[in-house]
Amino acid sequence: MAQEGPKLLEEIIPKDSKEKGRRNITWKLFRGLAGSVVDSIMTKVEALQTSFYLRFSYTYQLRNVENGKVMFFHTNLGGSLTLLTTHAAAREWLHEKDASRLDTDQVVERPNTKWSFQRWVQVQVKDILVEQPLLGQVDCLTGCAIKKVFMH
Repeated sequence: MAQEGPKLLEEIIPKDSKEKGRRNITWKLFRGLAGSVVDSIMTKVEALQTSFYLRFSYTYQLRNVENGKVMFFHTNLGGSLTLLTTHAAAREWLHEKDASRLDTDQVVERPNTKWSFQRWVQVQVKDILVEQPLLGQVDCLTGCAIKKVFMH
């Protein structure tokens, strides 16, 4: 039974999830959180065709060193201050936030020194969609229509 534990956890804990609203998409990652999650998130972000804002948050588990009690903390690192108009800008912003998350000495908030960091539970990235197309992503129909208007 002890050998089947990790296999059972993989079946119980989903790899990731996606919630789509009218003007936003929220991606939640539950596995592979000990290292960088930028590549996992960028595969989702690269499918976007419009400009967007991003918000980055995460949840982690603390354990009391005296009595073994467990506590979960959720931290919001905030959103992008400017509209992200390229995938490269989104990658750079995500690298900054993820590096901050992985620095557990600086980021992990604890009620006192009796609580120690145990593990990452979830990383959440929320995308707020804007109707403006990404730079370099103007479709041919729009571009051709504009050319015809100005040529006549």
